[in-house]
Amino acid sequence: MKRQHQGGKSTETFLTTLEAIAAMRDPALRIDALTYRNKITNVQLIASDVGAIDKFARDLEQTHRFASKIESANQNNNGIEGRLQIAPK
Repeated sequence: MKRQHQGGKSTETFLTTLEAIAAMRDPALRIDALTYRNKITNVQLIASDVGAIDKFARDLEQTHRFASKIESANQNNNGIEGRLQIAPK
């Protein structure tokens, strides 16, 4: 689903961002937490490796609708725990 920009303003909402996350997420990624505030989505997820988190962030960027930034990626007992920030472009 494409969103049009109106007068330079992003029309992304919580639901359109959630839709993009669901479409881009590899089934091997597990989302542990998701928050949304002021059009910024923060996602905490678990992956088998850092490459999977990076690919997810790049896939979101390639929609040309979002800017994504990996805030952290740390090893734990379940794999790599990553935190990603997603903002509309």
